Amino acid sequence: MLALQQAVNEHHLRVLGFRFELDPISPPERFANIRQRLKSAFIDATLPAADYIYRDGCPSNAHAVLTDGYSEGKPETRGHLAYRQLVWFLKTHLDGAQIPPPVYSGS
Repeated sequence: MLALQQAVNEHHLRVLGFRFELDPISPPERFANIRQRLKSAFIDATLPAADYIYRDGCPSNAHAVLTDGYSEGKPETRGHLAYRQLVWFLKTHLDGAQIPPPVYSGS
């Protein structure tokens, strides 16, 4: 973690982190630790349980955010938004694109 902190500080980087709110493999303490060390350089993109469990039908112990939960042709899920957030993050931070962040259009 120290090497990451150094790189973030030296190069003015941002870190985007995805996790499902109730993920037992990636507990909230993990992101709290990252947030404490990286401060405002860390973007916590935790997916709310109410959306992915009740609206999207994912199990409460869902883990891998950027897998099959955002498949084309399916109604938009929080996984779709996570994927679009990742693409936006990369385009704006690596390419310098001036585009608005994605908006969740799920019902």
